[in-house]
Parts: sequence; C-alpha cells; structure tokens
Amino acid sequence: MEAVQGSLLLELAPELRNAIFVEVLVEVGEIWISSSNVPPLLQTCRQIRADALQLYYASNVFRVDLRRDRFDDSIVPWLKSTGTSALPVLSTIWLDDIYHSLVADAEEALNNYAKQLLESGCAVDKARFYIECQLLVDEENDYDDENLAGEPFWTNEPEKDFARTRAQLATSGAEGDVQ
Repeated sequence: MEAVQGSLLLELAPELRNAIFVEVLVEVGEIWISSSNVPPLLQTCRQIRADALQLYYASNVFRVDLRRDRFDDSIVPWLKSTGTSALPVLSTIWLDDIYHSLVADAEEALNNYAKQLLESGCAVDKARFYIECQLLVDEENDYDDENLAGEPFWTNEPEKDFARTRAQLATSGAEGDVQ
C-alpha cells in the first residue's frame, strides 16, 4: 500500500505560506454569498483550513443580493456553513437591499436583519454589516424631485475597505500597494 504524501504547501515557511494564502484567498472585489462558497483551497486539508480560514473571512468583503434572495434563505445558511470560528473575524458583509428611500428606513432594516441573525443563532456584530440605500426623498420634506435620481450609497460606509480600494486602484491603473 502506498503512503499518503503530505502537502508540499505545508512544508513551506509560514511567511511564504501566508503570502500564498493572501494571493489565493483575498479577492479584489466583493464575494457574492451563496449557501456554500468556500474556496477549494480551504477544502484541501484540515491544516490548511485552520491556517487560512480566518484570513479568508477577515480580509474579504462579502455581499448578498436581498433584492433577489430572502435574507433568511441566503445569509443565514451561509453564516451557519462558515463555522463558529469564522464568525468573530468576519469583517464586512454588504446587504444589497436598495429598496430603502430614507436612511432611517435602511437603519431600521439593518436592525431587523441583526435581530433575525441573533434569533437564528448566527450572531454577528451589526457594525460589520453595510446596507445599501438610495435616497429617494429628503428626510425633512416628504418629497424632493432632486433626489429621485439619487445614486445608491452605503448607509454606514466602511472606513477601510481594502478589497474595494485595490479594485479601484487596479481600474484606475494606479501603482502601489494598499496598506
């Protein structure tokens, strides 16, 4: 019987292995959430999964389209599939739910989503969620023609969004690394 050969990746120095994990696992743009979209590298062996799982969830921006999928049908199964060790390091989830005409409505929806997660046993800090809003009316007035064609924006824009910054740099052709 032939002996099982160990992974050559695990024989590399930790610094080199981590550099490879960053290149393979950190996406330039957001990652659209599906019920199970774990990268193949994290499925190769327990040791690689243990070494790289936190990097994957802490360094990427995840996005769910709530205009197409129900919140509890999309994000709850995905969060449960990530495992409990990933939840504390999960940094950014964009909730693409553009049907809010007031910032207050979007913030109320954000609170409702956080409550649903808590009730489902997938408690994630609300500060890690960013919900999209398109301001259609001025909050002080009932109606404002100028804002009807407003651009969508994120109600609580991330202060540091490295994946999106890298994408913008790549698109603009700017040189340099994002620190």
